[in-house]
Amino acid sequence: MDATAWVAVAGLVTTLLAAVLTEKLRQDATRRDRQFAERLEVYSDLLQAAGRVSDNAQTWSSVPLANLEETPNDFLDRMLARLSVVASQEVYDRFGAWKADVGAFNRLLWDARMAHRAAEQTDSPETPRTILSRLRAGEKADAVTAGFVELRRLIRKEMGR
Repeated sequence: MDATAWVAVAGLVTTLLAAVLTEKLRQDATRRDRQFAERLEVYSDLLQAAGRVSDNAQTWSSVPLANLEETPNDFLDRMLARLSVVASQEVYDRFGAWKADVGAFNRLLWDARMAHRAAEQTDSPETPRTILSRLRAGEKADAVTAGFVELRRLIRKEMGR
């Protein structure tokens, strides 16, 4: 083969490689865009639910018998599963810790509700048990809120804001 033939072969190989690399880069960019969109959707749902849980915890810690919309535990379990697929390890771990705080708060809230219902049956709506149960629930509600704030900070950092 002469030099002209080698130049033609090199040109064809270069053109083919450029087309293959361009397609690969386009596919990678499309995949990253889809992953970013999915992560954004999951994080948005998470922050909406976690914000409601945090707000409710603050209200219930002072008024245990308040009638508020509860976030079901199975919703939080589904959220944890979704996060295991798309979230960073840091956000996933933080959500797990926050969810544990929510569980601890719910147990304290149950105790506070029982204390308040028992106190309603007496002449005194305030007893040492009702006061102590609200204080304990309030401390855990503060931990739930602090966990939510940290979760939101991590998500904003990860999403580039």
